[in-house]
Amino acid sequence: MSVDRDEEVIAAYAAGEDVGHIEQRFGISADGIRRIVAAGTGVEAATDDRPTAQRPRATPLTVAGIVLMALGLVGPCAGGILWLAVYYLSETAYPVSSWQDGNVAVGLSGVCAGSVLTVTGLVLLLLARNQRR
Repeated sequence: MSVDRDEEVIAAYAAGEDVGHIEQRFGISADGIRRIVAAGTGVEAATDDRPTAQRPRATPLTVAGIVLMALGLVGPCAGGILWLAVYYLSETAYPVSSWQDGNVAVGLSGVCAGSVLTVTGLVLLLLARNQRR
């Protein structure tokens, strides 16, 4: 195999191109690609020879953690910040002028509720990570 072709294979692999695509493009097996990358860079190419059934999957705990974090940040936390921004930018006329300082309590409550959801989601993600070990 020519040096130029080896360099192209290494460059394609380093760019994150799919090994299957490199196989088709250069007519080299996956093992051949790994050998070229290892010889050219001195670093072993990453392999994942495990069957699909043995690869880690997202657990319900992981999914719940991600959902709680997203809901906490997008829902109450962002809503509370928006409530406070509207209150102060409108010079206390909006969202509800009759509540006066109660608007601050509503905004801060939203921020706190969003923070609690986000931290709970983070804790669930850490628990899911520890379960996999």
